[in-house]
Amino acid sequence: MARIKTSTPHPRTCTGSTMSMEGPSNSTPNQPSQSSQVNENLVTSSPSATEKNLVMPSPSSEIHSNVPNSEIEVNVETEKIDDNGNNKEIENHGKARRSAVWDDFKKETLTDKNGNSKIQATCLHCNHHLSYMPGHGTSHLRRHIDMYCKKKPKGNKDIKQLLLSKSSIEAGGQIKPFKFNQVESRQSLAKFIICAELPFRIVEHPYFVEFSKSLQPLFHCVSRVTVRNDCITLYEVEKKKLQDVLSKLNSRVSFTSDMWTSNQKLGYMTLTAHYIDGDFILRKRILSFKKVPYPHTSYVISDVIWSCIREWELDDKVLALTLDNASSNDSAVSKLKENYGEKLFLHGVHMHIRCCAHILNILVQDGLKVMQNAIDNVRNIVRYVGATPSRMQMFNEIASQKRLPKKKGLVYDVSTRWNSTYDMLANAISYKDAFMMYVQEHGNSSLLLTHDDWKKSELFCKFLKHFVEATKVFSGFKYPTSNLYFKEIWNIRGLLVEEACNFDVTIRNLASEMQRKFDKYWRHCNKFLCIATVLDPRLKLGYISFSYMKEFGEIVGEEMVNEILVLFNDIYDIYEKDAQLANLSNVVCVDSLESSCSKEVVGSKRKHDMDYMVWLSKQQAVKRPKRSEIDIYLAEQSLGLMSDGDFNLLGWWKNNANIYPILARMARDFLAIPISTVSSESAFSTGGRVIDPHRNRLNPDTIEALICTQDWLHQNFNLDEDVLSSLAEELDQDSLEKSNESKERMH
Repeated sequence: MARIKTSTPHPRTCTGSTMSMEGPSNSTPNQPSQSSQVNENLVTSSPSATEKNLVMPSPSSEIHSNVPNSEIEVNVETEKIDDNGNNKEIENHGKARRSAVWDDFKKETLTDKNGNSKIQATCLHCNHHLSYMPGHGTSHLRRHIDMYCKKKPKGNKDIKQLLLSKSSIEAGGQIKPFKFNQVESRQSLAKFIICAELPFRIVEHPYFVEFSKSLQPLFHCVSRVTVRNDCITLYEVEKKKLQDVLSKLNSRVSFTSDMWTSNQKLGYMTLTAHYIDGDFILRKRILSFKKVPYPHTSYVISDVIWSCIREWELDDKVLALTLDNASSNDSAVSKLKENYGEKLFLHGVHMHIRCCAHILNILVQDGLKVMQNAIDNVRNIVRYVGATPSRMQMFNEIASQKRLPKKKGLVYDVSTRWNSTYDMLANAISYKDAFMMYVQEHGNSSLLLTHDDWKKSELFCKFLKHFVEATKVFSGFKYPTSNLYFKEIWNIRGLLVEEACNFDVTIRNLASEMQRKFDKYWRHCNKFLCIATVLDPRLKLGYISFSYMKEFGEIVGEEMVNEILVLFNDIYDIYEKDAQLANLSNVVCVDSLESSCSKEVVGSKRKHDMDYMVWLSKQQAVKRPKRSEIDIYLAEQSLGLMSDGDFNLLGWWKNNANIYPILARMARDFLAIPISTVSSESAFSTGGRVIDPHRNRLNPDTIEALICTQDWLHQNFNLDEDVLSSLAEELDQDSLEKSNESKERMH
């Protein structure tokens, strides 16, 4: 604040950060007036949060005061502001703070031939001369540095903008400064490119550049090569984070692997890790997406799988490996057991899990062959009616008469997706009356389905519904599925046994054919998956006992149950010994640490106490009743199947970990075993897994980086989408739409 004493009234105007005074002056043109000297002292730079700012009226305000020529008293009052924007103290200075622009300029005084002096500003970087008059501001100097000087180093600009974000609003509306950072913006761009599956060249598109500049003019758009390198760098950073997490993991890991091909017929193998963390949350992470050299023999497959496991240093944590039913995979697992059996849990005897979704697919394909005639009849009438808009219009008129909702289009099936056949049959059956009337009034009589055709279609549709539901259960990745394996396949087995006695010959043949394939793959259940069933408090050992004894009789069923119980106890003993060794190791570590720290203070007395703790731990380990947790757990009443809908299996084990600490560790490992290698939508497909055409043009290392990083970033944002599943689903959907379009053109 300035106190000015004068006898002559004269206006004083404050504009921006420069204060100018006008009044009579006796100074010569070559010598600045006293008021000009004051103004030069009052020139300041744009204030920041940590700079001292002038306290003055707003730029638009106008103050009138009496200013004499001979007496001017100036007292400038400034505020000191801390980093949080709070006033800390008030200081009085005789002059304003020096502008920061003078860090890049120097003042020079020039004298012409007549002896008149003139001040100019010279750039310290490019030696460019600019005019300068004290009291007239430094904006033109700052503009030269920011926009025109090409020799000043262009580092990250410390430019801040006040923003009111959503988080700040929730926190009480505090406005926080935003600082633009080119590096962080490039990282965000790389994440967007990866997760949105965009080509690298999009960053060079003129409208993308225009869009970026409209958001932040300071952002320097990068080339496709640079953004590709940013994506690779991001992959390496995220990979290191995941490696740190897995290295600290105190549970075993199960894996899934699947083969993919590109349109150049190159083979790729994906390896995905499945585990349950310390908070009893099921995790799934894609570890690798490697190119597999031809031929895809068992030796090649086993080497690629194990090299990926070794790369992530998980070779001592392998529990199970889920693969599809290719014969080369069976041989590959045998090679892994043969070469690395000592590293595998129980020497890998039960580690091979066959993909349940693939087995269901095989069963359904055999059933479709038996029902081919009935399915073809329904398919023909659906294609005929939906071939032209005029036919659909007449069909909808008939549907309205039957009080059925109008259809925009009919549901077709695709040969590579058997669930589309189920959808077509279910949709056609619901409009059976409309189809029959349409054929009678407008269609070809050869398309008319008999009552027997409709009956078989209805039976087969109900039959397929069970397999559709089971496939969706098997293919889940957000919840444990290993505990549901026994329950689901036994329900399918019961369905096949029941339908094998159906009055209809076609249905009997259908059930018999599917029963044959069922026995080939599932007559003997995987023991690890039976252990997972026992670890479900709704099922426990009782569900397995009931199922076996009902199917095979009490004697044979009891023998099969005892085999599972023996294995369960053996595995429990392994986990119990591991827990005892861990506890003993902790005691010894504490003993060594505390003894070394307190030896001079407590002498041998403290050591004697620690020796007692070690001895007591050993005695309790010997005297503790074996399988006590198993006895208590199995003796407790099962929760029953009525709680299926809202039951949180992992939450139950987390809450009961103090009661069953060893069984809880077993549950973390065995409930993480996946029983399918594909998502629910991909599980219905008989086609191969194919990389989309945009990615297959990239080199293998870049493809791996993009797919893995996309999966990891999705997990960070808790996105529901499964990366590999989404890729396959998009391709399946494209094939479905193309198939429908081609069929419509044919008609």
